[in-house]
Amino acid sequence: MASKNRTANPLLLAFIIPLTLACLWTLIPTYVKYSVNKDADAYAEKQLENIVAINQVDESREAILRDSFEDIFSQEIVKVNYVALQKEAELQVQTAFRLTNNVPDELAWNTIELNDSASKAYEAQKAEVLGSLQDELLADSANQAKVQSNTEKALAQATAYNSLNVEQANTIREGYARAYKDSVRDIEDNMFLIWNYKKVEAQSISLGLDLQGGLAVTLVIDQADALAKLATPTKQTEIREIIKQADAEFKAGDEVDYLTVFQKVFEESTDEPMGSFFNTERLSTISNSSTTASVISTLRNEMADMLDGAETILKTRIDQFGVASPEISKDKTQGHIYMELAGVDNPDRIQKLIEQSAELGFYNVIQPRERFGDQWTFERFLQPIDEAIKARFTQELNATSNDSLILVPLIDGNTMEPSTGYPSAAYIAEEHITYFDEVIADKAIIKGITQDNYRVLRDKKPIDNNQDDAFEQGPKYYGVYVVEGSTSRITGDELTDAYQFLDPMNNEPAVNLSMNSKGAEIWADMTRKASLEVNEAEGRTAGFIAIVLDEKVISAPRSANEITGGGTQISGSMDVQEARDLSNILTAGKLDAQVQVTSSDFVGPTLGKRSMRSGLMSLAIGMGAIVVFMLLYYGGSGVIALSALILNLFYIISCLAGFGATLTLPGMAGIVLTVGMAVDANVIIFERIKEEVRKGKGYKLAIQDGFNRSYSAIIDANVTTFIVAFLLYKGGFGPVKGFAIVLMIGILTTLLAAVVIARIGFNYLSQQDRKVTFDTSLSKVFSAQKVYQFLSMRKISYVISGVVVAASIAAIVTQSFDLGVDFKGGRSYTVEFDQNIDATDVADKLEVKLGKRPTVKTYGSEATLQITTSVENLDGVALNDDAMAALLYKELETFYTSPSTSLDDFRQDYIKGTSMIETSVADDIRKSAVFGGSIGVLLIFVYIFIRFRKWQFGFGAIAAILHDALIILGLFAILKTVMPFSMEMNRNIIAALLTIIGYSINDTVVVFDRIREYITERPKTSLEENVNEAVSSTLSRTLMTSVTTLLVVLILFFFGGPDLKSLSFALIVGIIVGTYSSIFVATPLAVDFLKRQEANK
Repeated sequence: MASKNRTANPLLLAFIIPLTLACLWTLIPTYVKYSVNKDADAYAEKQLENIVAINQVDESREAILRDSFEDIFSQEIVKVNYVALQKEAELQVQTAFRLTNNVPDELAWNTIELNDSASKAYEAQKAEVLGSLQDELLADSANQAKVQSNTEKALAQATAYNSLNVEQANTIREGYARAYKDSVRDIEDNMFLIWNYKKVEAQSISLGLDLQGGLAVTLVIDQADALAKLATPTKQTEIREIIKQADAEFKAGDEVDYLTVFQKVFEESTDEPMGSFFNTERLSTISNSSTTASVISTLRNEMADMLDGAETILKTRIDQFGVASPEISKDKTQGHIYMELAGVDNPDRIQKLIEQSAELGFYNVIQPRERFGDQWTFERFLQPIDEAIKARFTQELNATSNDSLILVPLIDGNTMEPSTGYPSAAYIAEEHITYFDEVIADKAIIKGITQDNYRVLRDKKPIDNNQDDAFEQGPKYYGVYVVEGSTSRITGDELTDAYQFLDPMNNEPAVNLSMNSKGAEIWADMTRKASLEVNEAEGRTAGFIAIVLDEKVISAPRSANEITGGGTQISGSMDVQEARDLSNILTAGKLDAQVQVTSSDFVGPTLGKRSMRSGLMSLAIGMGAIVVFMLLYYGGSGVIALSALILNLFYIISCLAGFGATLTLPGMAGIVLTVGMAVDANVIIFERIKEEVRKGKGYKLAIQDGFNRSYSAIIDANVTTFIVAFLLYKGGFGPVKGFAIVLMIGILTTLLAAVVIARIGFNYLSQQDRKVTFDTSLSKVFSAQKVYQFLSMRKISYVISGVVVAASIAAIVTQSFDLGVDFKGGRSYTVEFDQNIDATDVADKLEVKLGKRPTVKTYGSEATLQITTSVENLDGVALNDDAMAALLYKELETFYTSPSTSLDDFRQDYIKGTSMIETSVADDIRKSAVFGGSIGVLLIFVYIFIRFRKWQFGFGAIAAILHDALIILGLFAILKTVMPFSMEMNRNIIAALLTIIGYSINDTVVVFDRIREYITERPKTSLEENVNEAVSSTLSRTLMTSVTTLLVVLILFFFGGPDLKSLSFALIVGIIVGTYSSIFVATPLAVDFLKRQEANK
């Protein structure tokens, strides 16, 4: 016995201790990251407090202001002083933004200097005013009272203006936190020697978007735009028409490959060789004689290169934006780029940053008073375009006469001739922008007007940019320009640097550009030409140069002099953030082709924290419930099982850290579910050990045989579940992928903990002659060994299952599902209110405005609603995120006791999450869900066939899977309007279905394994008798596994929060139905087909 103890102890130490130390080592980066982030947040908060303290009006400055205001009689002078105060305060805020990433002392020093200069200015003003107006002011007490009132009002406004709003404070706070992390990013940690913060970020657990808030975006290369850019210039008109037709067919059809559709349309549209359309310098391998197949192959490779380039550039842009640990991945087979940007709270800004291709251009502007024969600029270029718009869109415009202009010229009211001093020759209302853009993109029309010597462009932003509600304010207008040249003489390739700064001339944000020698030479020529355009006789002033980004004018400054050295700046209609984003985009470089956001999910930080709390609570309660159950049911052996379970949980977290994985809310649900399913392995082993004891075997031999005889069932059950988890991982995004990762890791660590570590523990105790109990008074109640005649009930079970499945199919066909945005496309908004709201009232109100009833459901509480709509356009305006937010702000105002004072406040305070998926992408998700499920079922069939050597077992298992899935889907169709929580069909439910498939197979495989064992050991016993005894012998294990797993899933249902309600409901139903089907569906069907095979021999 002593020798055995000596061998057991080294085995225990040699395995568990190194493994535990290795896991602890993988958790160190997560601990370091947490510590650094905590220090960074504290540092940022301290710096923000300093800035706020500096910006506040202190007592001495307030005294100066008060004296100045009280000494001033003229209200106009008071107003002037207040405006000066406003500008000075705005300058402080902008300076703070500009210096966000600089040394804090420098920021404080600059800001203090500004305050000192402002104070001195006010003191000087006070002395000057007192010298001339003091006697008059003091003599008039009535006027003094008026001035006093104005003073108090001005001071209150000044103090309010001087305070930072939430968005500004968050931006400064994030900037300082990022600066702190950047400062330690490359510094080696002396304590841990090999790590710095950069490595720590890559080797630690990150929280998913649903737990900390953020934005998830799926992007694709705009293949139509890419093909147009790859085609030869001389074939642009023809190729764009072909592309337009291909686009329409691609969106309407089922073909998933765009180039296949393009090839089909091309061959139907022209007899010319495809090579003649793409034999450019860039595509040097293509010639006029190239075959269509080789051209398509080259284009496909070029698209893949564009995807690689887009990924690189987008990574650079996101890094410059300052997102911590962005997750950016690429799927070449689907042509997708998937980005997870945790912690982002401004999704609109990020989306604009991503979608811009950053194609920069510079053009000399043709002034409105330029003459072309007897025509002005408008008559020569824009009037034909106006006529083309009206001709193409007569029905949409409902034009009543040719006199109704779409493009309105800028006219001098005195001379009735084109205005001077403006770069734009006309303007156009926003409601007509879509029509204008389509005509401008038609090369056939434009070429006939411009003869390839000129271009017509419009503003990127409306002229009046102070309106934030397109449905409440007046119309917006865009300037329209005529510029010289069909292509830009300077592009982004000539840029060497771009940075944001504060223009000292007007204290407005701007972007400074630097060019290389080639660009500088061209720029000098362009500015010289513009400066020589002055002709007073013709009413022309110094010329303008249009700065164009992505085919839209972002600035058109006047050029009065030649500019040498290759430097210029972009300014006007930009705030600090926009200027910074523009500089980042230009620095990162342009995209070869435009990218399109096909789906996006935004989770606000408040919603993320709420999900985090509910996830942790469900995890803690689930673990507690398992501990209590195992101790009550298995006694002493339960202690060993729980020790292995705790190690299992520890190993799961360590593996997540070691892989640098992202923990999501479904991932936390996966941990809870894994804990429940991990108990299954222990239950299989313990029940088997009890069987061996009942057979009369000794304690040690029973443990040995119990473990050995359990391996096949445990391994088979977990392999089938692993197949499902792998399919979830390959086909899922974001939270679903996180769920799959946890499930796969959990399966592997469960095998390790239950099969290896628990056995080491039992062996060690048995070698010490210390027995542990496997029974308690509770478990003995359920341990009575009785053989049930299950097969005799199979006809009844066939009828019951057939009726339920038929009813489910009928419900699916007649009532369909409540499809989520994932599967039908559209936009979804999670909106919080300051009181409980009736969802029907909100739906009624929005239906009037949208013209189509939205889906409105409660989300967690009656004060939070999820609003989903598939409406894409409203009153001729695209219903994008900005427009939809403005609509919700206006229409939902009456449902608040204290409505927001601005659209920005509404978005910040009450829109807690958004989701958008294009219809085409939703179709792809539906198809991939069906495909993934089918592949999963096929793989499981193949595995069971290989393991059990009989197809009948595979058939029975697949029938049980379909039985379970159809019943769950039927319930979702029937109960969609009954349940008090969302029952919509989305990717999470597909994940639940696949999980149930894995669970059901797990259960079925354990039963099949025992049937195989009985048939092998007792070949002379009848098949039905073997099966009945096999099922009866596993009944205790089946019920205990179902109870434990159901226990943790019920906890998920009640404590997991609204995001997990429908998922956990599906799991609850699946566990119950799966337990039933493994006994009453899979087994009887397998037996019936086995008997039929024997009868046919």
